[in-house]
Amino acid sequence: MTTNSYGSALPTFDFPQTVAKAARSAPRRMPMAARLVPLAAAAGLAYYVGAQLSAQRDARYAETVSMMKALESAYGDRSSLQDLEAASQAYSATSATRYTATDAGR
Repeated sequence: MTTNSYGSALPTFDFPQTVAKAARSAPRRMPMAARLVPLAAAAGLAYYVGAQLSAQRDARYAETVSMMKALESAYGDRSSLQDLEAASQAYSATSATRYTATDAGR
């Protein structure tokens, strides 16, 4: 026990923790449906966003395939088309590197 400057003992500071007890029991007092609705909403939102991203990716893939087929029919030579694809991938890799390096500096 600690003493004050006069040598007498300080009072104990054992106050009841009513606020902490009330905060702990608050979720238990809520109905089960009220506790599960936010979880279900978060899961539904995650599913919806995932489906939207998948649809966008599929649309971009279909667009790329149609563009590649159009280029192939226009040029006919498969080797030049492969060179074009390799150049496109190399450019994408360098632009992605530049983008992340720029963002890292911010």
